[in-house]
Amino acid sequence: MTILWQNGAGDPKRVGGDDWTKDEDFTEIVEQINRRRLLEYRAEDAALDDPFDPALWMRAPGLTALRYEFTGNDLVHPPVGGLGGQPPTPSYMRWLWPEADADEDKPITLASPPPSGEVNFFAKMNGTGGWTDMIAAGTWLRAVHLNELRWACETLRRGRWKMPVYFSAGIIHHVLYPELDDTPWIGGVIALSIWGDVRTIGLAVLATEDDPPRGLVDVQVRPSSKIWITCDYDCEVEVARVTTNPILYVENPPTWNAAQPGVLPWNTPGGDFAAIGTMTMTAGVPNCLTGQAVADALQVMVDGGPSVSNFLVRKLNENFDNVSVSGSVDVDFDVAD
Repeated sequence: MTILWQNGAGDPKRVGGDDWTKDEDFTEIVEQINRRRLLEYRAEDAALDDPFDPALWMRAPGLTALRYEFTGNDLVHPPVGGLGGQPPTPSYMRWLWPEADADEDKPITLASPPPSGEVNFFAKMNGTGGWTDMIAAGTWLRAVHLNELRWACETLRRGRWKMPVYFSAGIIHHVLYPELDDTPWIGGVIALSIWGDVRTIGLAVLATEDDPPRGLVDVQVRPSSKIWITCDYDCEVEVARVTTNPILYVENPPTWNAAQPGVLPWNTPGGDFAAIGTMTMTAGVPNCLTGQAVADALQVMVDGGPSVSNFLVRKLNENFDNVSVSGSVDVDFDVAD
């Protein structure tokens, strides 16, 4: 991600001793802060739209408010579980160090010293434990104050968000009772035998229906992303992305023959889906898919909006086990330009 700051020189742009700071410099920072708040499933902070003093003069409370967004209002450490659910979603959100060095992809923290495997925000910014000399009312704003805020926005550009997959719907085909093909079934169970096939469909809340939407919007999904599945029996499973949407889990749950009974049939009974990959499962042991196929599938979901974040899991080996399934998804991403 490259933020196209308007004022200053260099790449990325920085203001220097000969540059005047402008109202637009702080407007740009507010826009970037609110962009990240939305990514964290939080509303934009309307209080940041209060006017700032023009040119080189800046009220200390205004600068403090912008700094507070990062270090006091949880921008660096996003609050989890805000959307509720059981388990709550999102279950984990951390910004990752984005530079290609020995610390790449380590979580960014405000803790000092940082926990093992993490990097400290301020140590990376300026080698200290805080912002450069918090200014008092009636003092002049200096270039370093603006440049640190720009650095902070640029640094929070790579994230790892974890969400549960809610397997809330089931679809069933039964050899002896074909009428079940038109009957919604319980979610979280898969089966395959001579008597028929049971599949489960579930959603992950990658984004919300708010305006503007909150969550993963305008991001580039990375191949390090993972789809996790746990089963209570040894089995072979296939994980797929549902291609006919939306799925109405409460109002009109899917069946073997229809994505929305009476409204939206599947093109192929058993669900319209694009396979992501297969896994050999050991009872009680989580296993994951990762790589470009996972990134591609999640990218389609991100780009398609909230209604298309639906997964299908089916059993591939034939026996008489009814297998309980749970899952989650780790979305590694870069904020898009």
